[in-house]
Amino acid sequence: MTLVGLIALAVLPAIALVIYFYLRDRYEPEPRGYVLAAFLYGPLVLMPALWLGVRVKGAVDPEWLVLSGMVGRLYEDFLVAALVEEGLKWLLFVATILRWREFDEPMDGLVYGATMALGLAAVENLYYVIDCYRHPHCAAWQHALLRGVFSVPAHALFGASMGYFLGRAKFVVHRWRLAYLLPLSL
Repeated sequence: MTLVGLIALAVLPAIALVIYFYLRDRYEPEPRGYVLAAFLYGPLVLMPALWLGVRVKGAVDPEWLVLSGMVGRLYEDFLVAALVEEGLKWLLFVATILRWREFDEPMDGLVYGATMALGLAAVENLYYVIDCYRHPHCAAWQHALLRGVFSVPAHALFGASMGYFLGRAKFVVHRWRLAYLLPLSL
């Protein structure tokens, strides 16, 4: 497969899911410019996540990661990858999108959260697929296909739920409800 085909295979699942989420917001659709901005905010998380992930991974002995089996995999997958990535997406969402004037109902959080996460997923897929393409023994098209089926929808799911709970938290009337909505958003 050509590099152009691999790039399309890496990015198109994220774009398709952005369109899906956008079309589901039937009652008060978000302006396309805001949806595009949310999509472009997502990749801003990638470099800090990679940098911080290397630091968190380096906090433990590399031999332990290899030899500890399931515990090492859980550390690497949940603490290094998921918590760092999702935490940075949450911080960016709270610092920027949550304050937008167009963010005027909880459903908007779901659309913007999924869209921002899919922007990150598109660039992350591109990064991994091009990295795989450079290695002669890596089947880049299979890598792109598997990430498009599993990783991209997972990013959308996590981003949508984060945005939904942040949207609920933004419009909550009682402050005591905020105490359980914010942790759910992370």
